[in-house]
Amino acid sequence: MASRGGKPTGRAKHRSLKKTVRHKDTQLLNQNGSAIASVIDVLRGQLAQLEKEIVADRAGVKAYQVELQHLDRQKVEAEERLVTNREWAKQFDRDIGPFERK
Repeated sequence: MASRGGKPTGRAKHRSLKKTVRHKDTQLLNQNGSAIASVIDVLRGQLAQLEKEIVADRAGVKAYQVELQHLDRQKVEAEERLVTNREWAKQFDRDIGPFERK
């Protein structure tokens, strides 16, 4: 209804804004909510799995670093032995080499 000034009254305005919620709309909203909840559950599971993999990867990186340090020490020791063995071979050639050539 309109008031004397041509403007709608509060009741008429309220009725025009009132929207009926149909059963179909409610059902669709529930389906969408359930689908979203399912996606969230799946994503939480995937996140938990990824977090476990990250922990395992960190442990693997730590083990890799320990092994790499071990190999670096072995490399240094081998290089030191190689220098010592080359010096010994040079000394051997100087000391024994002339006797072997005869």
